[in-house]
Amino acid sequence: MSKSMSQTTPHPPITQYPQAAYPPMMGDEIDLIELFNKIWQRKFWVVGITALISSLALVYLMVAKPVYEAEVYLMPPAAADIEGLNIETSAFKNQAKIEDVYDQFLKNAQSRSLQLEYFRENGYAEFYGGADTSEQKAFEQFKKSLAVNVPKKGEVVFTSIALQGPTPEQVQAGINGYLDQVVRVTQNALVEDLNGAIAQKVRLLEDSISSKRKLAETLRQDRIVQLREVLPVAKASGIVRPGVGNAEGVSNQNISILNNDLLFMRGTEALEAEIKVLTERVSDDPFISGLRSLQEAKENLLAVKLDASMIFPVSIDQPATLPEKPIKPKKLLILAASIVLGGMLGLFVALVVPARKEEVAG
Repeated sequence: MSKSMSQTTPHPPITQYPQAAYPPMMGDEIDLIELFNKIWQRKFWVVGITALISSLALVYLMVAKPVYEAEVYLMPPAAADIEGLNIETSAFKNQAKIEDVYDQFLKNAQSRSLQLEYFRENGYAEFYGGADTSEQKAFEQFKKSLAVNVPKKGEVVFTSIALQGPTPEQVQAGINGYLDQVVRVTQNALVEDLNGAIAQKVRLLEDSISSKRKLAETLRQDRIVQLREVLPVAKASGIVRPGVGNAEGVSNQNISILNNDLLFMRGTEALEAEIKVLTERVSDDPFISGLRSLQEAKENLLAVKLDASMIFPVSIDQPATLPEKPIKPKKLLILAASIVLGGMLGLFVALVVPARKEEVAG
């Protein structure tokens, strides 16, 4: 019994503990040393490739044409700058708004047709193209070189116009000249629009004056017809002039004469005299109600003289100055990038190419 129990008694399980893993420090150090030795053995590859790439970069910097940039900074005009657009007469009023004037200037500055006109007038095809380059391609290059930085709608911030080109003098003169042309075009457009509005108002006044004169002429002819019609009645009635009676009778008679049906009671002398005056009248203007006011309003508008040169649609915060150094190519950046690129390429060639050869040989 005891023997059987001793045979069946289970033994406690033996716990297996993993062995501690120690980093192979020595192996990594050996690999790094070996890598450094390989690079050192092939250092001429690294130096040579780096020198080659750097030399190519230097050659590029020597042959690359420098690019200069001139920039002018602008702001919206002041109220006094556009005061010449403000008009106030009895028949016409115009109050120029700064944002509207400035917006028109910015639109003109971005106008492709205006840029093309300026490009052709200044012969820029030679600067931005060449003998074998078409005008269209040269203009596209000029357009890329001309940057108009427009603020977002609702923001009153600086606006800048920049021009890039091959020489400092060319870009400075070019951007200042372009600014002058945009300002001049905007000035003329503002004055032309306002003159058009004034001319339209003058035409309306002239139409009103003409209508009043035609109506007065018609009324005068109608009066002559009425008087001529009652003249025979007055002659037949033997009324030469209105009769003279007591005050009451005269008053009643005068009141009655105001009625067109009783015009003959004025007498033949009065009727013939009025017909003669109306027939011989040269002008009805003194008798037309409101005519002189219309004529005065018209003359006031015709007296308005707008001077485009006294309207300034933009304020120049800082004019373009002569650039001292080119913005392209960036020599230090290109040299630094060529050295880094050459070094990386040299390391790649020094490590990968020989290793590949050893692998193929193995």
